[in-house]
Amino acid sequence: MKIPNPVIIVVASALSEHYTHAGLNDLFMEAGAAGDIPVGNKMDKCAAWLKTVNQDVNRLSILGRLLENYLELETPEDAEGWRAGREKVRSALARYGLVYHQGGKVISSSGSTPIATLNEIIRRRDLPAVEEEFQRALEFCEAKPESAVTAACALIEALCKSYITEEGLQPP
Repeated sequence: MKIPNPVIIVVASALSEHYTHAGLNDLFMEAGAAGDIPVGNKMDKCAAWLKTVNQDVNRLSILGRLLENYLELETPEDAEGWRAGREKVRSALARYGLVYHQGGKVISSSGSTPIATLNEIIRRRDLPAVEEEFQRALEFCEAKPESAVTAACALIEALCKSYITEEGLQPP
């Protein structure tokens, strides 16, 4: 799924309000955005770079990394401005069937409820091996679906092993 143009505009507006030119350059490069640094004002730079990101197979992963600090860090002095910007970004994503998940993940909302629920269960039960496989499956969803299926199989295996161990059952 490509990043819709209205989402590009909202994200570009939000990021350009809170980052310097140098900060935007660092942000996009660290997120894995390819290409030369676009010229122009901060809004134009962000929008142009997001349009370039849209050509990448990992576009939603890059978008998630771009939004991670913006959506998750504690707000500075202008807390109200950040809150309003965050709400605009989340609303724009939701209008187009996308949802941001903690840790820099943007995915289609059609799969978000089961993912969120599974993620909560894994964290609540403190199962590090299962958490590792879960994160691996999420990372591969967009770019390498075949690898995501393999990671999901490993996730199920890790869950079964954890259950067998917890219940004191004899492994097969």
